Formats: sequence, C-alpha cells, structure tokens
Amino acid sequence: MAWEKAGVIRSVEGLTKGLEAARELHRELDEFVPGTRRERCAKADLTAAVVTLKAIITASLSRQESRGSFYREDHPHEDEVNWRKNSSLTYDPVKRAFTVVHTATH
Repeated sequence: MAWEKAGVIRSVEGLTKGLEAARELHRELDEFVPGTRRERCAKADLTAAVVTLKAIITASLSRQESRGSFYREDHPHEDEVNWRKNSSLTYDPVKRAFTVVHTATH
C-alpha cells in the first residue's frame, strides 16, 4: 500500500486512496484481539506502520509540488515561491488524524 499509493511517484488520486485504505486498515487493526504475545507485537508493529503511513500521506497531500526525490504527477515541478516551507504535523488521537501547518523559511 505504501509503495503503490505513497511511493516515489505520487498523485492526489493515489494519495487519497492510500489514506482511505490506511484508515480502513487502522479500523481493522482496532477490531483485532490478539490471542498471543506474538500477535500483540504484530498488532503494535502494524499499527505503528499505519500511523506512520497516514502521516506521510497527509503531509504529501498538503504539498502540491514535486520536491526532492518525490515526484507528483499532478504537480511535476518544484514551486520555490509557494512551497519553500517547513511542514509540521500534529496528531489528534481522538480524531486519529494528522493536521499540517506550513511555516515559511527565511
């Protein structure tokens, strides 16, 4: 899922589908009740991976340009005027979602 939807070549369509798939996987993981120590560890690892993927996709959706090694098919060029900024993500555990704030670099 991460490679197909949020790999090196990205698009708003793929990122949006990837975010919804990650949300669904997060819901499924919540419903899974581990029966063994190994299953508890696997659930914790997968949950951490899904939360990380949601962060990556949220940040990627908020930046409408290609930058560095990540290419946006729908925004193929770097945009130094509008997107030369730092991105800061905040996680809301109640909503289980990230918000992004961009601040200009000087």
